Amino acid sequence: MDADEGQVLNYCKLAQAAYDAYDSHNGTSRYPLTDLLPALGLGGNGYVATSFLYATVNILTGDGGGVNEENDCPHKQHWIGYVAVATDAERDRVGYRDIAVVWRGTSTLDELLKDLQAVLVPIHGGGQGQQARRPEVQVERGFESLYTSSCDACNMRTSARSQVLAELSRLVTYLRNRYPGEGIRVTATGHCLGGALALLTAAWDAADPAAALPGGVVVRAVTFAAPRVGNQAFCDELVAGKRRVSVQRVIVDRDVVPTLPPTFFGYADAGNNVRLLNAGHVPLPFLTLLVPWHFHGIKQYLRLLDPTPVLLPPAVPAPVPVAKLE
Repeated sequence: MDADEGQVLNYCKLAQAAYDAYDSHNGTSRYPLTDLLPALGLGGNGYVATSFLYATVNILTGDGGGVNEENDCPHKQHWIGYVAVATDAERDRVGYRDIAVVWRGTSTLDELLKDLQAVLVPIHGGGQGQQARRPEVQVERGFESLYTSSCDACNMRTSARSQVLAELSRLVTYLRNRYPGEGIRVTATGHCLGGALALLTAAWDAADPAAALPGGVVVRAVTFAAPRVGNQAFCDELVAGKRRVSVQRVIVDRDVVPTLPPTFFGYADAGNNVRLLNAGHVPLPFLTLLVPWHFHGIKQYLRLLDPTPVLLPPAVPAPVPVAKLE
């Protein structure tokens, strides 16, 4: 089932929050987990953040970021998003309990370099079981690396993928024990790079649901300005795998990022494209060459989905305690 217009707008706001919360100097969230959404004006948007997500980057070996000078480790870890669960009020509104996996878009040079690693590679296994994947199912090297890389010397030793699966399993177990018979849906979302990671989140579950989440959990992806992620075999596995995934790919007309990497590199579009036309507030044609990213920014997407976004500017960073849904 596709998300309705109100849900799409809500996911876009959650994705914007991932940008606004990011402290690029420290690579962490500006806010503690319990304050994340309220601090950004989203306390009444129907979701409560339950866990932070971190990605491991290692540019020096071709797999990710720079050097961590504190322990001389050739990796960096960036706060890359969060998991949030719908409140009772939101559940009553949409008819099921939604768990949102929200990924931040490109914000650092390290991540931009990952975006540019356009070589297609097979999806590797990860976490428990090291599931072997079909070699013909291929994705962009940089995205796959960000999603699956781990570092034993870093604060968060597990990969972003393992963090997601651990939190989803915890939440699903908790919700099924607390609310027996309640419908549960997982929605992966994000803008730009975040949209690519959202597709990878959905792809693992589509290919092998038994290794990811319990049965009866519906998975979908709602992405904004997401680039192409994989080849045709990857796209086919998403929508026709063991657990079929609904993919809504929201794109602004004239945004170039969703057309990259080009199809002649072997890439294909995944899911249904939902185009937002740039009606009004469009730069003059000769100026668009100077501001090509005008059509790509998440604020442009928010403006077209809702002319009156309510997000507040980031505040002073605060200590980040560990918090979990009881």
